[in-house]
Amino acid sequence: MKVVFSVIFAVFILSISNAQVDRNFNVVNKTVVTYNDTLKLHFLQDSTMHTQGWDTLPQAIFWRDVINMTSDTCIVNISYCRKPINRVNRSVWMSQSEPEKLCYKDSLCKIYDVESSDHLFVTAGKGEFYQVKKVLPIISRAITAFEKIIVILGMRRQFF
Repeated sequence: MKVVFSVIFAVFILSISNAQVDRNFNVVNKTVVTYNDTLKLHFLQDSTMHTQGWDTLPQAIFWRDVINMTSDTCIVNISYCRKPINRVNRSVWMSQSEPEKLCYKDSLCKIYDVESSDHLFVTAGKGEFYQVKKVLPIISRAITAFEKIIVILGMRRQFF
């Protein structure tokens, strides 16, 4: 299940990359060269993610950072908008008592002029969970699964 989710998520992340695509098709064909293999892969492309600016939204940027960051680092962020205001080492953060964490968050609120009613979240990196490089060889299978889901739900025309 974790691999399937990672593959589908990788399709989503890679669809917001700057791949060149023929405007008549929704699938991008790429050749990916690794140190020990060459793969011909297929990726979904949705140009509206770029033209409508979805890839530049603060939430999208925040989660892209979380996915690419290893779990030994945390982003301290404003909860309602996920605006990052600091990064901390996870082991240092976890070794602090709750009063120490609260004091640290209060000091950040003062430094960055954040209302005390706005909660600060501490979000650990998820780089080990979303291992895009490991799922690249089977990413084309995710497109087939994605297309089957869309056909089953009767939403093909809506998305394509």
